[in-house]
Amino acid sequence: IRSYTIGNGSGDQVIIANRPLPGGTVGVDYDVTIQAFNGKTPYHWSSLAPPPAGLRLDATTGRLSGRPAQAGTFNLTAKVTDANDSIDTKTFSITIVQDKLQLLNGVLPHATHRKEYQQALDYQGGTAPLNWTLAGGALPPGMILDDRGVIAGVPSTMGTYQFSVQVTDSNSLTQL
Repeated sequence: IRSYTIGNGSGDQVIIANRPLPGGTVGVDYDVTIQAFNGKTPYHWSSLAPPPAGLRLDATTGRLSGRPAQAGTFNLTAKVTDANDSIDTKTFSITIVQDKLQLLNGVLPHATHRKEYQQALDYQGGTAPLNWTLAGGALPPGMILDDRGVIAGVPSTMGTYQFSVQVTDSNSLTQL
């Protein structure tokens, strides 16, 4: 024989939902509501330490919103108190990246057969360090893509070569 108890939701301990918060980007609107359940409404929300710069936690709704002002990984400890003074706290990690990662080169300068070639791939945004890889196709024989995003070498075979480059930043943002 087992005994069970089911609460009706009005007198239970308030609980903050265990859902990770999405990451954000510096200067880009961020808007997410931290959810709570059980307990007795209305809830009152607060943060035990300030949220990341540029974000604000609404005391009535649990809405975390604004425009992040600084890149990094931050811990936010949210506290909710219900109408019966039941309290729960939960620490969330939020990663804010500097900017969306973008490759800017559309067309590279032509290489000359058996002449030294060096061309840095241009990008903007993302968070260092970056990881550069050849994602498809092939570079001309004698040329490499280095770990700084530079295509260099002496092309030993004439022809037209098509290839794709992928760059991934330290927050796993990828751009082809």
